[in-house]
Amino acid sequence: LKDSGAIADFALYGEGPETNLLNEMIEKSGYSDSIFVKKWSSKVAELLRESDILVLPSRWEGLPLVLIEGAAAGIARVASDIPGNRDCISHGVDGLLVELENDSELQDAIHSLIESIKLRTQFGVAARRRAEQEFNIDDRMQKMETIYLSLL
Repeated sequence: LKDSGAIADFALYGEGPETNLLNEMIEKSGYSDSIFVKKWSSKVAELLRESDILVLPSRWEGLPLVLIEGAAAGIARVASDIPGNRDCISHGVDGLLVELENDSELQDAIHSLIESIKLRTQFGVAARRRAEQEFNIDDRMQKMETIYLSLL
């Protein structure tokens, strides 16, 4: 995004066997001043308060809780257009869905949100409203209870 003139910091959360390789790649890329790899944290709400955009370019998901948590925090979200993510984001309404493994489309989506506070705010407000309506804990518990009772 530096070539486009956009200025942003990126934080990647989580740890795994490729963390060292990822850090080396970031160092070699020249972006180590704006891309940070951070350890997993249970303080999701705190991390989300520090964020303007949440990006989840997964290859597969069940029901991605992080997208629901981002919605509840009122954050604009970008995710790969796959089952699970589609259950949490309505493209162009409360976030953006991009074609799986399409780096150019992912970059364009992120760039559009970096450049437009209005769009980030619009998506964040809509996401928060959707989280309150569709993903509140009382409704989820009622739906789960109904499913379990129907199986008895």
